[in-house]
Amino acid sequence: MASMKKEPYISWLVRLAMAAKLEGKALEYCLAVSPLIWGARTPMGEWPLHVTGAVDGIGMDYDAPIKDMQADPDKFDAVSIPV
Repeated sequence: MASMKKEPYISWLVRLAMAAKLEGKALEYCLAVSPLIWGARTPMGEWPLHVTGAVDGIGMDYDAPIKDMQADPDKFDAVSIPV
């Protein structure tokens, strides 16, 4: 498993996913963000620049969960997902 230093975006993406889950938009989040990373929709390395637009595009306000994550990251880390 890659270390967090080699995966600098993982906490940000997972916490955004948990924010989407809390808003009832988990599937929409996955469908909007996954193609940015793995679908060759954006040039290699540029996908993080498009996450804000993808999150806003599913009816979430990107800035709100970011502020919430900065204030209380544990809130998002505690969200569970059924496996």
